[in-house]
Amino acid sequence: MTLLERSIQLNQSQIKKREIHLNRYHFLEYNLSEALIIQLEINIY
Repeated sequence: MTLLERSIQLNQSQIKKREIHLNRYHFLEYNLSEALIIQLEINIY
């Protein structure tokens, strides 16, 4: 494997890992925003 091929492979794996973490962050951010919405149908009294 040439140096260029190895570099491309490494970059692709880093991009994939960053994509996974970014998707996880967006999912957590979405869940937080949903949790902070006032839900009128929940009666706590």
